[in-house]
Amino acid sequence: MNNTDYKVLEHHSAEYPKLLHNIYDYPEKIYIKGQLEDKCIAIVGTRGCSSYGRQIAYEMARDLAKQGLCVVSGLARGIDTAAHKGALSAGSTLAVLPGHFDQITPVSNTRLAEEISKQGALITEYGPNSHIDKINFVARNRIIAGISMAVIVIEAPKGSGSLMTADFALGNNMPVMVVPGLVSTNFEGSHSLIRQGATLISSSSQVLSELRLQTKALGV
Repeated sequence: MNNTDYKVLEHHSAEYPKLLHNIYDYPEKIYIKGQLEDKCIAIVGTRGCSSYGRQIAYEMARDLAKQGLCVVSGLARGIDTAAHKGALSAGSTLAVLPGHFDQITPVSNTRLAEEISKQGALITEYGPNSHIDKINFVARNRIIAGISMAVIVIEAPKGSGSLMTADFALGNNMPVMVVPGLVSTNFEGSHSLIRQGATLISSSSQVLSELRLQTKALGV
């Protein structure tokens, strides 16, 4: 991947994502490799996902991408990877990174990151040669939520970082939606969100209905 082919957007730039200004401690500047989209939906979940969660993430992302929405996630293993791949099969996706473009993590997703930069965008608040700390992953979650119109949680156990993303969204009065799962520890966090009032969904059409968005295919 060419790590010099990117642009830097200051927070006062006209190209800077407008929704990001609504979050607490928004980045003063962001680095972009690829093309940003206006209508974004976040799909997040656990790295150690089940085959069920992986399939749902792929299909949900694919169906939303078909409707012209850009799927946002964090390029992590598991749900994130499935969501990015599903979106790429039908449209665009955006990956928020915990480091600069020369520090793709996990390394196994380097090729996926390159595909995303050509059919969507990579975004980070970290400059060249920056160091990746654990706090970077938490900070990344606020951008995932902040750049999106809503956050969809696919599969999340208690303590999952995806629950932090949901919390950031709720803190900014943005919709949080949850796909229900099996009665297992891997879905305890997801089901807790539903009990707290998150919207239960099972299809992309329900997402569009909740957000009152027109479908690209039907125009209704």
